[in-house]
Amino acid sequence: MNDLVHLAIIMDGNGRWAKRQGKERSFGHKEGAKKVREITKYAAKMGIKYLTLYAFSTENWNRPSKFSPSLQKEIAYAKEMTAHCTGLRQILAINYGAHDEILRAINKSLQVNGEITKEILESNLDTAGIPPVDVLIRTGGDCRLSNFLLWQAAYAELFFSKTLWPDFSVGELETIVSEYLQTERRFGGIV
Repeated sequence: MNDLVHLAIIMDGNGRWAKRQGKERSFGHKEGAKKVREITKYAAKMGIKYLTLYAFSTENWNRPSKFSPSLQKEIAYAKEMTAHCTGLRQILAINYGAHDEILRAINKSLQVNGEITKEILESNLDTAGIPPVDVLIRTGGDCRLSNFLLWQAAYAELFFSKTLWPDFSVGELETIVSEYLQTERRFGGIV
């Protein structure tokens, strides 16, 4: 049986969800934030140790809304207030892109004398010290990784849901986790 230590989610579909409701994109993002709280609480209850949520990619800077100073303050405050907490560790991938992360890790690794090893490169990733992704879920109907945790998700089990993020349910997460727990993970080997 597999342990689910690290769950990663590409939370896609907030804007489309709002449009279907006849509302502004910001309404979809507010509802998506409520879903983050719900799924995070449930993941903690399930005993998942790491939950990485793809909130905003480096490519999203081409979109209209950016981080307000008040939001940046709230993020810094939340980080400070939870620094010593135990249990589930939630990671928000904000202004994140895997290509950028890997290039930065390579450039940091070049400072080391000798050959760059997998371990040296991993120690220079943004996720240094965090286990690799076990399950990666993408909501919203698209079946691509969108430059998210490409190194860390190399052997992750991938699940693609047509459900838009604000409608994603604990029940759907339970179904995915149940399927994952029955999966035989070989990591490239033969069993």
